[in-house]
Formats: sequence, C-alpha cells, structure tokens
Amino acid sequence: RNILVNKEGERVSPVIKNDVPEIITECPLIDVLYKIAVQDHEMLIVDNQYFRACTSSRPVGRIVFTRDIAYSSFLGTSLTLPGMVKNHLQYTRKLRREVGYKCSKSNVIPIPGFPNKVECEKERDFWPKYKTNSYGRRTDDIVWIIGFWEYFCVTQDYSSLKWMIDEFDYFDKKFYQYFYDPNDNLYWGQASFIDAGGTGYPNYSPQESIMIKALSTNCLYAGAFDRLERACRLIGLDDKADEFKERSQTIRDAIRKNFLHKDGYYAYFKRKDGSLEPRREQVGSALLVLFDILPPKAVSYTHLTLPTN
Repeated sequence: RNILVNKEGERVSPVIKNDVPEIITECPLIDVLYKIAVQDHEMLIVDNQYFRACTSSRPVGRIVFTRDIAYSSFLGTSLTLPGMVKNHLQYTRKLRREVGYKCSKSNVIPIPGFPNKVECEKERDFWPKYKTNSYGRRTDDIVWIIGFWEYFCVTQDYSSLKWMIDEFDYFDKKFYQYFYDPNDNLYWGQASFIDAGGTGYPNYSPQESIMIKALSTNCLYAGAFDRLERACRLIGLDDKADEFKERSQTIRDAIRKNFLHKDGYYAYFKRKDGSLEPRREQVGSALLVLFDILPPKAVSYTHLTLPTN
C-alpha cells in the first residue's frame, strides 16, 4: 500500500492514486528496484502538492527544493508521476516568488546591484521560516526549465507552455539577468547540484562559490534556451522563439570557447579571475553531450579521459 505524508509529517493514505506505468523485464532485480524507486517517490509526496526534501535516508520535514525534482524529472520521474512533477515545480516557482530576495547573511549574493534582503544570520534559521533556502544556495535555479519540459513531453499539455515561458521571463528579469556577464556571455553561479561553500570547491566561501562560471550551470542555461525556443514555436510565438534561438547559440559558442583547457578537456569552472579550474566534473561533461553542445566523441576523448601526466 502506498504511504504518503501530510503537512504535519504524519503518514496517511493517498488522497488520489497515480497511474504509474508497470515494467516487466528479463531481470527481476530491475523490476523490483523500479517498484522501490516509485514507492520512494510516493512516500515523499505531501498532500499531492509537492515532494518534500530528503537527505540520505531521512526526510527533511516540509523543506522543498527545485533542482532535485527538476533533475529527477529529466531522469524519469516525469514518466511515472508527471502530475506531481508539474505540481512540485509550479509550487516551488510560487514559493521562490514569495521569498524573493530575502536571504540569510551567510548567503548574501555578492554580485553588484543584486538587491539582497537579509532576514537572519544563519541559513538554519532561514529554512524553518520559508520552507526553502536562500537564492544564494541555488544559483543553478534555471534547471527547473529542464524538468518542466520533460513534463510537457510526456503529457503534451500545451496549455502549460505559456506558463513556462511567462515564468521564465519573470525570473530572467528578477534574478537571472544579474548573473549574466556580457564580457564572455556566461553566467556566474555555483556548479549545479554542488552546494555553494561545500567540499566541491577549493576552500571557497558560499560567496566565492557563486562568483565562478560553472560548466554545468552554463550548460543548463543552454538547454533551457533551447527548450524555451521549442515551446515558443509550438504555440506560435515565432519572434520570441528567434530570441531564444539566438541566446542558445550565443551561450553554446561561449561554452566551447571559454571552458576548453589547453590540454584539450573542458574545465569544471572558470574562476573569478578568468583562469580555468584544473579539475573536470561529470555533470558538466554529461550536459555537454545531452544538450548537444558538443558531439559525444569530443567529450569522451578530450574530457573524460585522464591526463597522461
């Protein structure tokens, strides 16, 4: 029996039952793992409105995030629970609008002109009040477009496309524009899915982690512009589609130009001083191929292989 939780964290029976596709393969283990994965998803559903966050084996109350569900949608959740993907991503967009520029002091965004509104000292005091984190903890926010597009591909819900485009326009004006650097046509921001100030950076503070230009996050912008172009074409907004096509091509060219190491591989990120981080990472490498920025052979031979020295 499926088990869900309500807003108080109490286990309850599902209000509605989702029609989840069944799979039967030649490997019983795969079939079992699939059923466990679906059940794990369903156990995180709160009031059929959103998925609560979960770290390792323990759910984190009513805290909600965007990129977890956006990536999982891209990886298959949209095939099994498309309605919940839509509900969650629309819920988090609404929540992000409400939170706006409010932040903890520890996660102030250092970009000149960004209108930070400090609410408290520490992020742990921010979470209980707003049920999500400061924007400085999720500067790869554009990933929601990737997840929402997968929902559309599964459902063919054309009525949702105008919402997606309008929502992007709002956040592009209110947030994303501050992170764009016209000098190299890239976006500042943390590496996607690697928390700012965490172990994925060379002893960087959260602010220093934001003031890099990460391969993965810039690839997300390229993928988002491509999907927004297609959405505009589908509902007859051809002039707007042309704008997204140009933006997509501009950032793709910038990625190919700015992240290529002299040793022939694509860097993990571009530092604030313009130099390239010597490390490479798998998410950015994968997105280069998945979003057709580079052909697979270019990445597999020049990026993922270890240096000879």
